[in-house]
Amino acid sequence: MKTTLFPPGLTKSHVFRLATLVFLAKVIYSFTLENGILLGADGENYLSQVESLEKDGIFAKDLLYWPAGYAISIWVFKFLTFGSTLMGLSILQSFIWSLSVFVLSNSLQSTNFKKYTTFLAYLLLLNPTLTLSSIAVGYESAAASISILSLSLCIYAYQSENRRKKFQLFASAASFMGYASILQPRLIPGYLLCLSAFTWRKKVLSKEAGSLLLVVLLCFAVFPSALIAKNVISNNQPVMSTNLGINMLMGAGDDSTGAYNTKPTGITCSAVGGKESAIDREKVRCALAWHLSNPIQSLNLAFKKSTHFWSTWWGPVATGTMARNPYLDFHPVKSLIQTREDLVLVAGPVGVTFSWIIILLGWLLLALGTGRFLHGKPIERRIGLGSIAIVLGSWAASVVVFGDHRFRIPIMGLSILIQLYGLSVLGKLLKNFIGKKKKKANIWS
Repeated sequence: MKTTLFPPGLTKSHVFRLATLVFLAKVIYSFTLENGILLGADGENYLSQVESLEKDGIFAKDLLYWPAGYAISIWVFKFLTFGSTLMGLSILQSFIWSLSVFVLSNSLQSTNFKKYTTFLAYLLLLNPTLTLSSIAVGYESAAASISILSLSLCIYAYQSENRRKKFQLFASAASFMGYASILQPRLIPGYLLCLSAFTWRKKVLSKEAGSLLLVVLLCFAVFPSALIAKNVISNNQPVMSTNLGINMLMGAGDDSTGAYNTKPTGITCSAVGGKESAIDREKVRCALAWHLSNPIQSLNLAFKKSTHFWSTWWGPVATGTMARNPYLDFHPVKSLIQTREDLVLVAGPVGVTFSWIIILLGWLLLALGTGRFLHGKPIERRIGLGSIAIVLGSWAASVVVFGDHRFRIPIMGLSILIQLYGLSVLGKLLKNFIGKKKKKANIWS
C-alpha cells in the first residue's frame, strides 16, 4: 500500500468535524479554568481598559497608550451578551478560530494545495500555541483568525465571476483586516499589501478596477478611522495609540538587545512634557535618528530582532513575552528535564544548535513555499503574494520596534500555510538529490 507524507485532501464534512471537535474540547477545558479563561501576556492591561470603559464609556480618557480595539471588543461583547462572563469570550474566540480554519481549508480546494489541506487543518487546529491562545485574554488569537479568514475571503473574491459578489467579498475581507488593525496596528502594512496583491489589475485606471480599489480602501479604513476619531474626542489626539515610540526605543541604542527590555538602551531623548502623542513622536524621532547614525549596529539589531521574532517558544534561544503560553505546561522537551545534566544539555550547544536549525529551516521553508505558490496558477500566485505580504509585513514591523516571538502569533496560520508548501518542495529537492533517476522531478509542480 502506497503511503504519503500528506493524506488526501479533506472534504468539507471532514474539516467541519475536526474543527468542531477541537472547538468542543476547548469549551470543555474552559470550564476547568478560573473565570473560564486564561490571561495572556497583557491580559491585566486589557481588563483594566475594559473597567475604564465600563466606568466612563467609549470616550474614557485612559485608553490611549495601548491600542484600544481589543478592550472595546470585550466591552461591546459583554454589553451585547448582558454582562457575559469572560468564559463567553473564550468560547467565542475558540469558535472563530475553528471557523476560520474551516473556511481556509475550503477556499483552497480549487488550488493545487488541495491535497495538503488535511495536514494544514491538523497543524492549525492542533498547534498548541495557536489553538490555546483562543482561550486567553489577548488580541493574538483574534488577529490570527482574521488573518486566515480574510485571506480565504480574498481567494473566494478573486475567483468569483459575479461582480457584485466579488465586491462584497473583497469589502468583507478589507473590513475584517481593518478591524484587526485596531487590535494591533503593526498588522496594517501587511494587510494593505495583501489586499493589493489580490485587487491590483494591469488596467488599474479602468472604471471597475478603480471602483474596487476605492471600496477596499474605504472598508479597510472604517475601524482605524473610528478609533482615531474616538481618541480625538476623548483626548484631543489623532492617533491609534501612543506606545510606538517607547517600543522603538527598546529596539534601538548601543545597549539594546533587540528584545523587550524596560532598562535604558543608551539613547538620550528629551521627550518630556506635552501631550502623549507629542512625546511618542519625539521618541520615534530619537529612535530613527539613532538608526540613521548607526547603520551597522542597526543592521545587527535587525538580525537579532528577526531571530527573536522566529525563535522557539522555549529553549536557549527563545526570546519574547510568552511566559504564560499554556503550551509550556506540557512542552515535550521542557517536561522531560529532570536533572541538572538534562538542563545543561538543553541549554548548551546541543539546544542552541537545534533551536537555530528550527529558525533557519523555517526561513528556508518560507522561501521555498513562496516560490512554489509563485510558480502556480494565477490564483496560487495571488495566494502566495497575499500570504507572504502579511508575514513579511508583520516581520518588518517587529524589526522596526523589537523582536518578540509573541508577535508571530497573528501571522502563524499564514506562515504555516506557506511553510507546508515549502516542505513539499524540500522533499522533491531531497528526492532529486539522492534519487537515481536521470530525469529530475519539477520541484515547483
